[in-house]
Amino acid sequence: MNECKKKQTHILLIILINLAILIMSLSLTPIGDDWGYSTIPLINRAFVMSSRPFDFLFGLLLGKIPFAFPFLNHLVVVVAHCISSITLYLIATTILRIKNKCSFLFSVIFSISSTCCATFFSIDSLNQSLSLCFGVVGIYAYMRFSKNAVVKSAIYLVSSILASFSKECGIVFLFIIPLFEVQFRGIKPTWKRTLINYALGGIFCIFFIQMVGSSRNIGTISFIRIFKNTIFHLGFSALQFDTVSFFGYGRFIVPISTVILSLPLLFLIAKTIIQKLIKKDGTMLFLCFLTILSTFPQNTMAGVQEMNSYPTVFFMMLFFAYLCKDWDKKIICYVATPYLVSALICGGIKYTAMHK
Repeated sequence: MNECKKKQTHILLIILINLAILIMSLSLTPIGDDWGYSTIPLINRAFVMSSRPFDFLFGLLLGKIPFAFPFLNHLVVVVAHCISSITLYLIATTILRIKNKCSFLFSVIFSISSTCCATFFSIDSLNQSLSLCFGVVGIYAYMRFSKNAVVKSAIYLVSSILASFSKECGIVFLFIIPLFEVQFRGIKPTWKRTLINYALGGIFCIFFIQMVGSSRNIGTISFIRIFKNTIFHLGFSALQFDTVSFFGYGRFIVPISTVILSLPLLFLIAKTIIQKLIKKDGTMLFLCFLTILSTFPQNTMAGVQEMNSYPTVFFMMLFFAYLCKDWDKKIICYVATPYLVSALICGGIKYTAMHK
């Protein structure tokens, strides 16, 4: 099988996995706090501009076709999640030059990750899934589809603005997208375009921060909170952990088991990081930096939740795929299998709990 057919097969399998997620999610009905968001049928309401206009527009659409609720919510959330999963695969194979099978493995892990369950099983996570989708598609399009400076700037601004207006955390793509070109094409041929893009992005950033500040209570930002929340996001993105049993029911056997199943992969990841640090691997440091950067601005929040780690999971899996790209196939199989089993266990428990 040639490389093109392998890629097509892998993308088809990612779509089928997400189709299974969609079928499962359709049986989930709204719970208490879902009714407090704008992504429910809004009848006889006028549009009000806010930092999340897509939520309100979606609610107005559902107000016209209330019979589509919550089916349409689940459909849009899972489709956006599926596109993000495919984009992870494409970025890994075409930009990072990682082998197809390794890229496919971590795209699948992202698709079914225990942390991502909090997003793709929820009807009010439209903003979260769309924000990541617009942002990562923007990265891929910026790197692959044009060499024209004006077109590149348009791709950068449109994708970043859409990601930001979907959810505030999307503003991070204003910083991330140009960094990819600097890292993989060098500073000399890209510095002028990068400066222009950052200048344009900075103008929008100032406008957007003022809008968010006037519409949402941000509160006092503390260094200790940022540090603790960053560790929280990185931990939940790397581990497969049964949070439902641990926090919801006070049970410990299954949560500890899911962590133990995650450890073989994480142990080899840690070992590889040390090896690449000794070699001063620039790409690894870049992906590590992006993973930490993706925790902003969620790590400034007073009350973070597991679903807030959703964008960090994407960059964590991209980081893992790069670290594993030179491993022996048998080793990857031995350590990835328990990791995937742990993800499936966590997902199954969360799905069951959401039915109760």
